Amino acid sequence: MSAGAAVGGALPAAPAPPGLPGNRGVDHVGLTVPDIEEATRFFTGLLGFVEFYDHGPYVDETGDYQSVYFDRHPRSRCVLIRMLRTRNLNLELFEFESPDQVRRVPRTSDWGSAHIALYVEDMAVAVAFLREQGVRVLGGPQPLPEPEAAEQAEFCFFLAPWGQPLELISYPNGKAYERETDARLYSPVDPATLWA
Repeated sequence: MSAGAAVGGALPAAPAPPGLPGNRGVDHVGLTVPDIEEATRFFTGLLGFVEFYDHGPYVDETGDYQSVYFDRHPRSRCVLIRMLRTRNLNLELFEFESPDQVRRVPRTSDWGSAHIALYVEDMAVAVAFLREQGVRVLGGPQPLPEPEAAEQAEFCFFLAPWGQPLELISYPNGKAYERETDARLYSPVDPATLWA
């Protein structure tokens, strides 16, 4: 039986798969952005995140702290770190200056690329809102493929002003794989899927 498989119809309270001892789940996702103020306005003003606190700047003018502990140029400078939150996600924004900085957001096919997917109740309403705000929506809503396909199960990618790919997702009638197993991926619309 897989780590997520249900026992007696109930989801496991605390699965203990092999791997990292004491792993309790994701605490936050970090994104490096070109302008932390612009990113904050986008995430809070448009997407509904809440700003919590800042810290920084951090710089090591002579040592190797940055390269040893973070695998970045030793003279890189962390201008500011800002913590935001939406319902089930803590988002850590970084703004850096570095002599070797690559100033391009990776495309979704590039190594190291990442995106955040926000669950929305009504895809058409959410996409229309983004377009009204001048956000670049990539194409439009598309049906989720198997094994996620279901009635009204859709996704849609869009870009932050600096090019960061983000996704909207909606599956009000569940996902196809759920017909085949009692195991469930986490879903923000079903608190029972959150492992304790």
